[in-house]
Amino acid sequence: MKYINISLADKMHTYINEQVADSGYSRISKYFRELVPQDQKRKDKERLET
Repeated sequence: MKYINISLADKMHTYINEQVADSGYSRISKYFRELVPQDQKRKDKERLET
């Protein structure tokens, strides 16, 4: 497993923390691990449509 560090604006950090709490994720990393595949699927769909 690889690790990354990112810097976020305060508003974005607050938003992510709210999403994690509201969605029941135990950690921010789990939230991101769900977002990335969703984004990949969205981009694949866009490519197929063009």
